[in-house]
Amino acid sequence: IVYGEVSESTIRSYAQRLERFDSLLRAYYPISSENEIPKLEIFLAEGQRGMERAYPGIGGSVAGFYSSNDGRIYAVVNTQAISGDVVLFHEYGHHFMFQMRSNAYPSWFVEGFAEYYATADVRPDRIQFGRHHPGRMNSLSQGANSWARMEDVLTWRFTPSGRYPAFQYYAQAWGMTHYFMSTPERTLMLGQYLSAVVGGQGSVEAMQATTGRTPSQLQ
Repeated sequence: IVYGEVSESTIRSYAQRLERFDSLLRAYYPISSENEIPKLEIFLAEGQRGMERAYPGIGGSVAGFYSSNDGRIYAVVNTQAISGDVVLFHEYGHHFMFQMRSNAYPSWFVEGFAEYYATADVRPDRIQFGRHHPGRMNSLSQGANSWARMEDVLTWRFTPSGRYPAFQYYAQAWGMTHYFMSTPERTLMLGQYLSAVVGGQGSVEAMQATTGRTPSQLQ
């Protein structure tokens, strides 16, 4: 359900792109549920003033967010942000994943999954995904010494007061997800790793067991 103090054509365009994006995700990850899944409310905020109305005190660099607190599930997207559909698809990616066993997934994959599909180019006649992410690549190209330790990325839980630069964490989460999703063999490894973590194994140990690589080698 899309709301916004914008034209009907703008709301219709957002809704159509999201429906196509949802179809893409369901084609690869069919979700079966005995209960009816509530529709996601999406609010289109025009600029920083609209973002402030939705979340007083929110920083100017935040182009959107997803919330499932207080019994209400919704997303807010700044329509004037230069990131465009990337933010919209990232937040919807979270909503889609949270219909699965996301609470058991490591935090880096929760963010990496959303980042991986956020760059999808959705058009009426075709959809491309797994595309280049200029912002994340810019973070990764600052030099290996600027990267966070892979052990930390594998075990961190995302919190607003976290001990890492958020942009670096997102970049490495995206890069690692892209790496695993790029070939059938590595995608199989990712599935084995996630199954091990869901089963209670430590993230670092599970990654080394399934890939045969230490965290430093993986980095």
